[in-house]
Amino acid sequence: MTPISVLNRPRLDWVDYMKVLGMFLIIYGHIYPRLYISQTIFAFFVQVFFVLSGFLCTRSYGFRDLFGHIKTTITLYFILTISTLFLCHFLWNEHFSICQYLNGILLGKVDIIHNMWFVYTLIVIRIIHNYLIRYKTLPLVAVGICMLVLIIGGQSIRLPFALIDVVISLPFFELGYFLSKHCKDNLEKNIEHIQQHSGFYIIISAVLYASIWFSVHLNGYVNMYKSDYGNSFLLFIINSIIGIYATFIVGILIYRVFNRQKKFFRVMAYGNIFTLAFHLFLVKWAQQLIWTFFPSHFRYSIPAEIVASIIILLMFTPFNYLYYNFKHKRVQESQLDKKC
Repeated sequence: MTPISVLNRPRLDWVDYMKVLGMFLIIYGHIYPRLYISQTIFAFFVQVFFVLSGFLCTRSYGFRDLFGHIKTTITLYFILTISTLFLCHFLWNEHFSICQYLNGILLGKVDIIHNMWFVYTLIVIRIIHNYLIRYKTLPLVAVGICMLVLIIGGQSIRLPFALIDVVISLPFFELGYFLSKHCKDNLEKNIEHIQQHSGFYIIISAVLYASIWFSVHLNGYVNMYKSDYGNSFLLFIINSIIGIYATFIVGILIYRVFNRQKKFFRVMAYGNIFTLAFHLFLVKWAQQLIWTFFPSHFRYSIPAEIVASIIILLMFTPFNYLYYNFKHKRVQESQLDKKC
């Protein structure tokens, strides 16, 4: 198979493949939380999404245009967060007062909004980034300040608030922005090299993931939702970069094998927000499915966990298609309005 130049296309297909891979890892990390496997995944997977978000966010907008670009995300944040609150109330017996719910939604309290902290934090970062990139050195200064706060603040800033999570997440968003602005040519060369030497890069990605697995024994759990980088900030940064690059390699390898399924991966990537919001509610159902249809010796194996994770991921396909078609219709209508 000849290498496919994916960076020259209007939409970067490899980003979709990385997003789907990242969402699979999120589900897998939650479905059967084996100690060191979960720790390995949690050491880098959220950072992957912030880097991809920064990579795709390269323009500065005026306030009105900025709101136009993020209003769909804000709307989805409120709709999906309120929906998950109802599900948590009825399925998990979580009980809070109306004021607690409102404070949780507006202030981004993770014990109330759960996985939607990522969307809250991303919205805040998008707004901050929009003004940072108007000045060449300001993103770098902001990254430096965030890292100093994390190092000096230590345990004192490890709080479950999405607003505080901006401090630990913004450096990765700005890394994605930097790669998009200054490293696209190198990325394209790397993509071609990965496609041409896939066997070698399979080994490289396995070694990279294994190195994270070994290092988490030293660093412990990373909990991005409460700005907790583990025992060592240096190990956190190293593992994050290694995990991001390893996931990039695997995403390109998956793209190489399944490049005819581009639309499916694009649809699944569009609907990541739905998978993020609701996948935890399907964990017990998927486990029950494995226990019902697979032999007893298979139920607690890694293949069973992978199968269950894929089942949960695929469960969101209809919702993702609806959202994908809705977004495309909006884009087409916007283009027609501009022509008129």
